[in-house]
Amino acid sequence: MSAPALTSTLAWDAFKASVLPAPTTETWRRFPREVFAFERLRREDASAMTGLGRPVPAGVEVTTLEEALKARPELAARVFNLSAGDDFRRLETANLALWRGGAFVRVPAGVKVAEPIHLEFVHDPTQPYAFPRALVMIEDGAEAVVVEEHRSPASDLKPVSAAFSSLRLGAGAKARYVYVQDLSKGSSHFWRQDASLGRAAVLEHSSVMVGGSRVKTELSVALEGTLAHSTLRGVLLGRADHVSDARTTQHHKAAKTRSDLDFRAALRDKARSLYTGLLRIERDAPDCEAYQTNKNLLLSDRARADSTPVLEILPDRVACKHAATSGPLEEPELFYLQTRGLDRAEAERTLVLAFFQALLDTVPVDSLRARLEALVAREAL
Repeated sequence: MSAPALTSTLAWDAFKASVLPAPTTETWRRFPREVFAFERLRREDASAMTGLGRPVPAGVEVTTLEEALKARPELAARVFNLSAGDDFRRLETANLALWRGGAFVRVPAGVKVAEPIHLEFVHDPTQPYAFPRALVMIEDGAEAVVVEEHRSPASDLKPVSAAFSSLRLGAGAKARYVYVQDLSKGSSHFWRQDASLGRAAVLEHSSVMVGGSRVKTELSVALEGTLAHSTLRGVLLGRADHVSDARTTQHHKAAKTRSDLDFRAALRDKARSLYTGLLRIERDAPDCEAYQTNKNLLLSDRARADSTPVLEILPDRVACKHAATSGPLEEPELFYLQTRGLDRAEAERTLVLAFFQALLDTVPVDSLRARLEALVAREAL
């Protein structure tokens, strides 16, 4: 049972009473948790972030969360709901108390939208804190492409952000969702999305993360209805002393559901990636298929990647596999490219882009895919 809905005032009181869990807590023990301590946070420190920018495709409702709540008071139970669990209570209550503006998307039942829906959260690095929030509802039989982007101009400042996003797919709905994080190099960023899939719903989800200094992400997908299907893809680049802690959950709650995950990271300098994938199949959800793959490229001797697959499979009739790899680029491949006229840096960049290409090819917006390929090529140097 989920926790009761809050108001912003109650959320602030809950935040003031909260603390981060102990450093030995599994979800925090390998991440520098002090960047999200929020000891100096005040209510007036949060500025509005609407996430709205580009023209809205016809037939779709896109507005700020504030406007949506005025028009639909019943949304309060979804917007002001504690869902992230005790380990993230401090971050979630801060966001619930301090978000301003926000983004709301509703694709009505049966509507199939050809043009992508863009949510663009432009972070101001001169502001010490940011609390973006989004709610996306794709109703029964509807189809849409949604891009949620978090970016900021280059800066040596060290802002902190805690973003929460919720995605709801009705029966037979189809969504292609892309999360992009290209924040300034000093940023500390937390992003959590919970996605719920109804009967025969289909989700294709891509995450591309190339910015920030201390980044923690939590993507939780619940396959609630029979025959639901999710495909999750992740692209991560880290350099300097970047630390990324990415966690995914594939939660099969209904029979005959399927999930597939492919998360890849390329790390240079002293960058570190921590990936944990939870795959859970409930006892009354037989005949499920679930796959999980994590691949890591280590582009220096000091880079490090840790993979932790966690499988909780309660029924007998399932098909599940998981795999993880870590290692450097292959010297014969580098040598081959150099014999074709590339210097070593160009050869490395080519192989890194090739490592990610199969995932980037699935990004459903041509202009965005080209821009992401350019970002990956830039960060691969």
